[in-house]
Amino acid sequence: MNITLRHTPPEFEKMSGVLLKFAEPLLDRSAPIDELRGALHFAMLIWNYSLLPAEARERGLPKGFTKDLWQETVAQQLLERKAQLFPNNRRMLCDLQVFKDDGHLRVSVVSLAPPESPRDEIR
Repeated sequence: MNITLRHTPPEFEKMSGVLLKFAEPLLDRSAPIDELRGALHFAMLIWNYSLLPAEARERGLPKGFTKDLWQETVAQQLLERKAQLFPNNRRMLCDLQVFKDDGHLRVSVVSLAPPESPRDEIR
């Protein structure tokens, strides 16, 4: 298997920015870094779930994805947000790093383009 690592070409949005916009309703930027990291990992999990085929998603969120009704509600809201804001973005989120630099939230994301479309359309 050949793997090529690339930086985001200038004509595409960085997935770190996409994830921050996607997860915005969850983020309290003044929260401790561990809480921010947890929120972004949860958002990443829901993002990747949204990439499953519709038949798989119709069965609902698997047990263990959410701990309680609040998380399940937030997950459903994020799924709707993904469909509204990023319907054509099929990139899978693989890893992320979250840190603060001079008080500003910084996120670095590793993503994979879908096999059927290495240069997906991001709007």
